[in-house]
Amino acid sequence: MGHRDRDRSLTGISGTRRLALPDVSDSTPPGWYEDPYGAPGLMRWWDGRQWTEATEAAQVPPPLYGTPPEPLYGRQPEPPSGGRALPWLLGGGAGLIVVVVAVVATVVVLRGDGDRRAPSTTPSPVRSTATTAPPASRSPVEGTITDGTARISYARLGSPWVPADAGWLRPGLFSGGEVSVVQAPFEKYASFNATSLSGVPRPDESAGYTGPPNLSVIAQRVTGRILHEHFDLAKRQTTVSSGARAVDGHQAWLERFRLDFTDARARGWKFTADTVAVLVVDVGDRHLTEMWVSVPDTFAHQGDVDQVLDSVKVSQ
Repeated sequence: MGHRDRDRSLTGISGTRRLALPDVSDSTPPGWYEDPYGAPGLMRWWDGRQWTEATEAAQVPPPLYGTPPEPLYGRQPEPPSGGRALPWLLGGGAGLIVVVVAVVATVVVLRGDGDRRAPSTTPSPVRSTATTAPPASRSPVEGTITDGTARISYARLGSPWVPADAGWLRPGLFSGGEVSVVQAPFEKYASFNATSLSGVPRPDESAGYTGPPNLSVIAQRVTGRILHEHFDLAKRQTTVSSGARAVDGHQAWLERFRLDFTDARARGWKFTADTVAVLVVDVGDRHLTEMWVSVPDTFAHQGDVDQVLDSVKVSQ
């Protein structure tokens, strides 16, 4: 309860002025006052209009230090046992209800404000949603393929790869490498394969070569021939990368792209796309070599393209 700044509201204890019977009037606030009828040591409740039958013993004044007692004027009297209900009961009860509601509302508001002003500062654990793709599977390396005609060497992969036969290794085609059958027979071809093959560009493909600045032209010619002879299928081509590359200290050019075969699902093929890399290397003295490395999308070891390309060495 708040303290009211009126002399007449002061209690009759703790050295404050006592109100005698003549001092009490209709303007005197409700409270405990010295019994106007002269009973020694007795306090009587004034309800603001008249004296009531509620009485209690006067309290002993507290010491000057410590916590002061609860002001008597802030405490409603207990109704006397028995007898009629006094006039102050209804008004006091209503006041009590208002006070309780006000206190509850204050608590709710304070708790709400507290929640807004003092949110938890404990950081919530943050779970990263970023994922790193696992490295593409690679076939085991079981040795080295040395192509004397192309003057390079590179990784010889294990199963499911097998050495390329005479159907692949012949003049004007390739001079070294290995393949892995993905589907056989296949349309008008004997089979469709993953490839790791090396050779030299054909004379018409290397014509006019004057040095490394022309490598991109030669690579595009070789790529055109491979697409025409080995991928004569309805397809959509998407470039993955195209640019210069160093191979064992020698200048080279790499064309890398993806082929999506538009008829694959309708015709029941065992693959729907192919990743293709065509590498042309200047191995010295304007001698050019080529590599064709490719794997279909259903091939188990998608990392074999990079594994072979990264293993290429120029023979001395």
